[in-house]
Amino acid sequence: MSDERPYAVVAITVVYGEVREISGSLAAIGVRLDGMERRVTELETRVDAIDRRRYAFPASALSDARGVSSRCAGIVTSTARRVRVTSSTPG
Repeated sequence: MSDERPYAVVAITVVYGEVREISGSLAAIGVRLDGMERRVTELETRVDAIDRRRYAFPASALSDARGVSSRCAGIVTSTARRVRVTSSTPG
C-alpha cells in the first residue's frame, strides 16, 4: 500500500484568512446595495411625480375643453337668436 492519505490537510489560519476575505467582499457588496436602494427609491419618486403630472394634465385639459365648448355653444345660441330676431322683422 502507498503512503498517500485520502484527504487534505488545511491549516485553520488559511481557512480564517479566506473567511475574512469573503467577509470583506460581502461588506463591500452591502455598501453598494444600500447605495442602489437609495437610487431606486429616488427614481421611483421621480417617476411617480411624472405620472401624477401626466395624468393631472388631461383632466385639467378636459375641464377647460368643457368650459370652452359650453362658451361656444352659448355664442352659437345667442347668434342664432339674433339672426332669427333680425330675419323675422319685416324688412
